[in-house]
Amino acid sequence: MASVHPVKKIVFLTENSFGSSLGGLEQHMFYLAQELTKQGFDVTILALRVGRGSAETRRTVPVGDRHFTVEEYVRFNPLFLLPSFLERRVSGKAGFL
Repeated sequence: MASVHPVKKIVFLTENSFGSSLGGLEQHMFYLAQELTKQGFDVTILALRVGRGSAETRRTVPVGDRHFTVEEYVRFNPLFLLPSFLERRVSGKAGFL
C-alpha cells in the first residue's frame, strides 16, 4: 500500500501591496515562497490592505513546474476620506497632508 503524504500548506500574511513595490519584506517573502514551493509546499501570500475602494485579485507565480498563489484583498475605509473632507471644511491647511 502506498503511503499518502499530506500537503504542507503555508500562508504568508502581509499588509503590503505585493508586487506594486518591491522592498526588503516583499523580496524576502517572494524568495522564501519560491524556495518553499520548490520543496513541495503549497504556498499562498495574502496581502490585506485598506484603501479608497474594494478589490480582490488572485494570480499565480510560476516556479519551475509548480506555482505559488498571491491573493490581494483591498477593503474600503471611509476614514481615508477624512483628511480631504477636513481640508474642504477648514480654511487654510489642516497641517497633516
